[in-house]
Amino acid sequence: MAAAASTSKLKSMNTPLIVILVVVAIVFLLYRQTRERPVSRSTVTVPVVLGAVGIYQTVDYLQNHHHTVGDIVAVLVGFVVAAAIAVPRAHQVKIYRDAAGVVVSRGGPATIALWVVAIVAHAAISLGVPMAFGEPMARGLSGLDGASILVYLAITIGVQGAIISARAAGVRRSDAADAVVASQRIG
Repeated sequence: MAAAASTSKLKSMNTPLIVILVVVAIVFLLYRQTRERPVSRSTVTVPVVLGAVGIYQTVDYLQNHHHTVGDIVAVLVGFVVAAAIAVPRAHQVKIYRDAAGVVVSRGGPATIALWVVAIVAHAAISLGVPMAFGEPMARGLSGLDGASILVYLAITIGVQGAIISARAAGVRRSDAADAVVASQRIG
């Protein structure tokens, strides 16, 4: 009986912990998005790690907790919306060479606004889709939505990173082409 009580206590502590971790992750993401940062050719590490942990949490939740069709549809729709909102967010990020000639990216107010749109859309989907299926109001971050939040973040960060990397590669190719033209003029 003591083991059951401690397990129940741990489960009730998970929701505040998840909320705190999500808030910290969002603040960190927003901070990094608005800082000038070199564009790495490999932007897969963070999304892969988040995705792997998120998939583990999601599978564990699906195996050990009750979930409804509305919960599952909400999460899947949320994944699609995460990718869809990442596209315009990635295209408004500035890509340029800094004073040292390094290709960098930096988001601005539109980046923050599109992150807010993504967060609001995620919450609306989490609550609205299950209700559209006639199910009670979703449990939010204590349910399937909370278990899969890292997958959501992996998708949105991964799509944005892939587009920014492709845009940065275009800057690098353009610079290389300019160098070839300049060398032909000299020769």
